[in-house]
Amino acid sequence: MKPRPWEALASSTALKTPQFQVRRDQVRLPDGVVVNDYYVCVRPDIAIVVALQDDRLPLVRQYKHGVREITLELPAGMIQSDETPEDAGRRELREETGWVAPTLTCIGSFHDDSTRNTNRVYCLVSRDAYPAGAQQLDPHEAAGGLEVVEVPLRGLAELLATGAVRTQSSVAAAYRALAWLAETTSESDRPIADRRSPS
Repeated sequence: MKPRPWEALASSTALKTPQFQVRRDQVRLPDGVVVNDYYVCVRPDIAIVVALQDDRLPLVRQYKHGVREITLELPAGMIQSDETPEDAGRRELREETGWVAPTLTCIGSFHDDSTRNTNRVYCLVSRDAYPAGAQQLDPHEAAGGLEVVEVPLRGLAELLATGAVRTQSSVAAAYRALAWLAETTSESDRPIADRRSPS
């Protein structure tokens, strides 16, 4: 059976905070059944950054209260209403890591959680990033602590495979960036150890 869209009958705001809203929808399913309380989280879009200097990149280690764990992730944050994904990615990278990215390329976007969230995550890559000073953390980040962890690019796949990086958006963005970098990096630009042997 081919999927069919649901019909939105009514919507109202169930909760409004500075960070997000919860929308209460009444919807009619394709079989005619009406669902009166389908809740959707209306969230800002996210920019997430893979910032390279040669073959190393910064990750961030911080406490995330939603899962009550200390996580290892790519630098990321909300896109403000007056920002492009590139603007937000550049700002978040500077704030969280102290790195700057003169050039950022958006290599795609994906849904955060297509069942319950409205937002998209934009994946950005910089090949000319570099550390430029101290972090510029917001009060919550400064209070909880946010550690910059620089890792070699060739070690990123292992961090993903072992689950050291396991936040959904970081995992998806990292795999997409690794594939994009492999497709767009010429053989002569690869480290010698990564070059294919001649046939």
